[in-house]
Amino acid sequence: MTASPNTSRPSRRFLATLLALVAAAFAAGGALITGMPATAQPPQAPAAPAPGPPAGAPDGPALVLQLEQRVKANPDDLDSWQMLGRAYTVMGRQDDAVKAWRNIVRLKPDDAMAHAELGRSLGNANGRKLNAEAEKHLDKALALDPGNVMAHALLGRVALDRGQPAVAKKHFEDALEHLDTSHPFAQQLRQAIQIADSAASSPSK
Repeated sequence: MTASPNTSRPSRRFLATLLALVAAAFAAGGALITGMPATAQPPQAPAAPAPGPPAGAPDGPALVLQLEQRVKANPDDLDSWQMLGRAYTVMGRQDDAVKAWRNIVRLKPDDAMAHAELGRSLGNANGRKLNAEAEKHLDKALALDPGNVMAHALLGRVALDRGQPAVAKKHFEDALEHLDTSHPFAQQLRQAIQIADSAASSPSK
């Protein structure tokens, strides 16, 4: 007997196509330090083409629709919420991403990355500016995982905005410490540390 599409486990083709969709986020080369002035950002290397979905597989929007049907049928389907959260982020559907990550935090309240992703999504949905709720989740991410790179990077950006370059530098250094030196984001963190040093040495206005 064939299982209902809403309750059966995702097929390998379904998962492979969703992973290809999510991979587009990394191929785009977007910085985690949201809101960094363009003049302060290090140059971005040309991104390699994102892998496409397997032949004959449904496209991104069709996959998202299937995931939405799954969580509608089962609101506690953690795997589907996680894939939705990443897919919505890639697609720029920030309000939907916030909803997805809220559900992931609900289902995994002690997951540091879930809190970090929710914090980032809240900032993106707020015009790429972190609000108090976003900061709360980023702080929670660090309480659960002191080496969370995303939380350190985003909180470092907040500290720079508040005129706290020493605090910002510490966040950026902590993020860099927990990242492979060859990772593309490592260079952005080094640049951010230089920006914090420059801000610290500048005369106060």
